[in-house]
Amino acid sequence: MRRRAELKEDAKQQLRGKRGTGALITLILFIIALIPSIVGYFVESEVIVAIMDIVVQIYVTLLGIGCLLYYFAVRRNEDVSVGMLFSGCKYYLKGFCIVFLSGVMMFFGFILFIIPGIILSLMYSQALYIYIDEPEKGIIECLRTSRLAMKGYKGDLFVLNLSFIGWGILCALTLGLLALYVTPYCGTTLVNFYTDLMEDYRGKEITL
Repeated sequence: MRRRAELKEDAKQQLRGKRGTGALITLILFIIALIPSIVGYFVESEVIVAIMDIVVQIYVTLLGIGCLLYYFAVRRNEDVSVGMLFSGCKYYLKGFCIVFLSGVMMFFGFILFIIPGIILSLMYSQALYIYIDEPEKGIIECLRTSRLAMKGYKGDLFVLNLSFIGWGILCALTLGLLALYVTPYCGTTLVNFYTDLMEDYRGKEITL
């Protein structure tokens, strides 16, 4: 596993010539995520707003998978396009189940206490990445592989996530405009982390 600075520097280099696409993908995702709030401002019916919120959340999950496909393409130096945001349909069912099951485990972890919840969230954080990278894997296998691969690396990911807090503050100060740059940067860095993690994990499997 490389140092955080190396993962981030690689992300900057990998995004060269692709930042515009990443910014547009991020903008579209943010606008769609805001739809329930916009509808709620003009519509008084709580039922309509609730239904709209559910529909949008399902769609945002689908688009989130599309974002991951974009980050993986950036990492692999492949051609990218805005259309990738809408290309996650074939991954959706398993992807949704992975997100849901991970969320359930994190929920029960947070009920017990904050720290167990954080540990569980880190433990299963790579499950969706594993599925996108190896779509032939089953849901439980992705969760299991994430749990095993993250042994000894949960602290690394936690600190890596913390290192983006400064960017988050700057995004807030710019009313979200800076997020058009920061979101693809963070996403690509996390895919770099995943790639290094799995290389280490597969290396351990071979030695065993």
